[in-house]
Amino acid sequence: MISYYHLGGRRLVPYSPAALSYFLNTPNYVKPPRATNFIRILIGDGILTAEYEEHRRQRRILTPAFAISHIRTLTPHFWNKARQLVEVMSPVVESKPEAGIDVAAWLNRVTLDIIGVAGFGFDFNSLENEEQSIAKTYRHLFQPGGSTRLTILMNYVFPPFKYIPLPSSIALEKARSIVRNTALNMIRQKEGEGIDKMGRGEKDILGVMIEENRRNRENGIPHEALNQEEMVNQIMTFLAAGHETTSTAVTWALYLLSVHPNIQERLRNEVQDLDLDNPPSFEKLELFKYLNNVCREVLRFIPPGKKPPVAPNLMR
Repeated sequence: MISYYHLGGRRLVPYSPAALSYFLNTPNYVKPPRATNFIRILIGDGILTAEYEEHRRQRRILTPAFAISHIRTLTPHFWNKARQLVEVMSPVVESKPEAGIDVAAWLNRVTLDIIGVAGFGFDFNSLENEEQSIAKTYRHLFQPGGSTRLTILMNYVFPPFKYIPLPSSIALEKARSIVRNTALNMIRQKEGEGIDKMGRGEKDILGVMIEENRRNRENGIPHEALNQEEMVNQIMTFLAAGHETTSTAVTWALYLLSVHPNIQERLRNEVQDLDLDNPPSFEKLELFKYLNNVCREVLRFIPPGKKPPVAPNLMR
């Protein structure tokens, strides 16, 4: 266990799986207030900021959307968006731009589209339209300029700073408002589709929230349901966390493959016989042992959210 002081508070860094498991599974340890406020700034006040019974309530409602049986059915969405990424990137690659290609930016766009389709039943189509409003907003939040970085840092250190009407603070709040309005429109549209349309076997996150709310009210426990504000916050959370972490992980994977060409070649040999015009099943992808091992090793070596390969910290 490593202990040090940072920004006026004590930090503990567990460096063994046993120690990490203890902290993550003991309810006495919660996220520091500053960390919680920082998360709220970027991705809303959803399940990642909830603690204790509130966290358990939200998790009960959302769990059906993450059942492995449902995740397996999403494979075609992942495959089709990956194919679309190849199609729109190919002309860019063939042009061989002198400045190079920002692969991370492309991956941010495709993973945003994927979480939209697979998680909420909405296609943002940011791959085809770089200027799509939600895509531009997330670029502002996760790839900020100097003034926005400073604003986010000041909000972390001194939360009341957000009430100072500086241009960077106003721009940050405007970005959050765009995401919130997008989430609210998604809820209204999904609710307008009706239960019959949601009953097609596609349990996306938003559909599960709406269905669980209906069931709780019918069972006489409306206090268990998520209100509209809570639903908006959950969408904000999963939109941000669901695409940013994935794009970061894939970016690192591609980088590591580029500096280890022998592994890249072995991996390519394993998957090159796939029929690109026919999405493989989840079960077929599971048979690619080397592909799975590469993915696991990338996640172990450089977890999303961590730029250098360092030990995990205490934050859940």
